[in-house]
Amino acid sequence: MRPSRLVLATLAVLLAAGCPRPLRFGPEGELTDPAYLLRRLDASSARTRSLKAEARVSVKSASQSGTVSEFIAALRPASLHLETLNFFGKPVAALATDGTRFGLYVEESATFYSGPATAANVGRLLPVALEPAEAVALLLGDVPRLAEAEVRLELDREARAYRLTLTRSGVVQRLWVGTEDLRLLRTELRGMPGLDVSFEDFQAFEGVVFPMSIRVKAVRADGSAAGTEVELRYKEPEHNVALDPGLFVLEPPPGARIVLLDEAGNELP
Repeated sequence: MRPSRLVLATLAVLLAAGCPRPLRFGPEGELTDPAYLLRRLDASSARTRSLKAEARVSVKSASQSGTVSEFIAALRPASLHLETLNFFGKPVAALATDGTRFGLYVEESATFYSGPATAANVGRLLPVALEPAEAVALLLGDVPRLAEAEVRLELDREARAYRLTLTRSGVVQRLWVGTEDLRLLRTELRGMPGLDVSFEDFQAFEGVVFPMSIRVKAVRADGSAAGTEVELRYKEPEHNVALDPGLFVLEPPPGARIVLLDEAGNELP
C-alpha cells in the first residue's frame, strides 16, 4: 500500500522542523582566526563615529522603574550629551561631558553638578555607572573589550553565532557575533561586576548597520542579576553627523546652585 500524498507531505514538514537551518557565512566562509574577527569588529565600530537621536529608555530597578524620553548626542571616543525630556519634550535634566569634565543640571532642584568625568559622576543621570567612553561605545552599538586578554573563537551553533571568549586574570568576557554579517549581537562579563548587553533590531542607514534596540542588565561577578535592567529604543537616529563641540560642555544657568564633585561623586565643601 502506497502512502498518500498527505502523509508524505506531513512527514516532510516534521522532518524539516526537526532539522535546523544551516548556518550561513559571509563571502570569506567560516572564520577561525580570533584576531582577525576582532579586527573586523574594530573596523565595523570605526564606521560609526557619532550619533544624534531621541530614544525611549525603560528602566527597572529596586529604586526606580519607568520610561522616559532621552535626547542623545555621542561622539567617539568619550564625548556625550544627554537630555531627559518630560511629556512635553522639555528637558528636565541635562548632562554633558567631553571625556574630561562633567556637568549635570537638574531643573527640579535648580542644581548644577560639576566635576571630573568619572563613572560615579556620569552615573548620576545614567541608570548604570559607566565611564564616558564606555557609555559612548554602548550607545554606538559597541562595548569596550578586555585588554591584553587571551582570546578563543568558537562556533556557537545553538546561538547561531561566533562566540569570542576573552580571558584575563579570572575575568571572562564573551561576545557573540553574527556569522554572516559579523554584527556584534550580545556580550556578557563574568568574574567581576559588569553588564550583559544585547543589540537587536538592526537596520541599515547609509552604509551603517545599527541596532535600534539595546538591552542592558547589570550583573554580579557570578552572573546573577544585580537589580538594574535597561532597554533603550532609538527613534530616527542620525549617524556620523557633525556635532557642535559646545554640546559637550555644560555651563550653569543663572541662579543655579553649584555643587562640586570629586572623582568618587562626593560633594566637595
